[in-house]
Amino acid sequence: MKRTTLLPALCLLLAILSGCGSQPAETTQPVQTQPHQTEPVVETTQPATEPMDGTEHFRLQLPEGFVLSEESEDRWVYLSPDAPEDPSYITVELAPSQPEVLTMSASDYKKQLDVTKTGESDALRFKLIDIWTERVAGYTTVASEFNLVYADYITHAFRYEVVTDYANLILTLSDATDNNLWLTQFTSCAASLEITLSGGMSLDFTDLTLYELDCGVQLYAQPSLVEHDAAGFSACLGNRNAIILLMSDDKETNHLTGMDLEDYAQLLRTTNGLDKFQRDELDNLYTTFYTTTEDGTSYFNMLFVKDIGDHFWVCQMACTAEVQELYQSQFSLWASSITD
Repeated sequence: MKRTTLLPALCLLLAILSGCGSQPAETTQPVQTQPHQTEPVVETTQPATEPMDGTEHFRLQLPEGFVLSEESEDRWVYLSPDAPEDPSYITVELAPSQPEVLTMSASDYKKQLDVTKTGESDALRFKLIDIWTERVAGYTTVASEFNLVYADYITHAFRYEVVTDYANLILTLSDATDNNLWLTQFTSCAASLEITLSGGMSLDFTDLTLYELDCGVQLYAQPSLVEHDAAGFSACLGNRNAIILLMSDDKETNHLTGMDLEDYAQLLRTTNGLDKFQRDELDNLYTTFYTTTEDGTSYFNMLFVKDIGDHFWVCQMACTAEVQELYQSQFSLWASSITD
């Protein structure tokens, strides 16, 4: 499968959308800030991180020497190897699910961050540097950068509020060294975060419809999807907001016998220039990307791979970018139901 074959399917989606009379649900976009500039990673002679650490909820690579000093059901604190002289720290916290932070204005989110106003810190002053959104560990995240000024030192902190179906996971990395010596390793630490929260998603297909497709597979998805022909694909289901495309790859015919699913995913990644595949909460192997059609409409895509009998199956699910938050977790649930 070539990535260039995806565009005709998205054009088909546009045709489906234009033929429907109902209006999509309105969504509110978060206040946009200036693009965040990330400093290049500087190579060091010392190892940047320790082995992976964490709990049943998360895993991450700690900067060298950081140790767990506080642990509870919803908060983990890691201190610098030179504590208390160096008060740098990393915290991971679980908070109740609050997807509304994704649409919160920058000024309101700033008020929520300012611990000097809530009495949660001994800091004398809070200075916000930037707020932006990005993808962390496969989830949409509100990221921020700020300084906290204390009586005898200043911290430079990065905070990532990761929004999942189960909870908001908040990763804070605070560098209190004079020359911000930990910032490069903090970048590696944030990039390594893996979220393994349990209890958020379950295999509940109660409100979904079973679609038995002529191509030989079936799946559960939202009601009222319509089956269409799509050139180059084995099956296509869609409505005005979302589309499902399926393509099979015969193992014997295409000399794939003996290849496991991870190897097949790597083959797709190399052939199509895709990002790395990863596992979601329901153990689906997937990757994501965005495509834009000629009229400028942006689409969020999740590409799943499945190993079913004598075939590998590639399932592409797409929706307009403005409704990504509504569909992303649903796409994972639908993909988990694909069987022959």
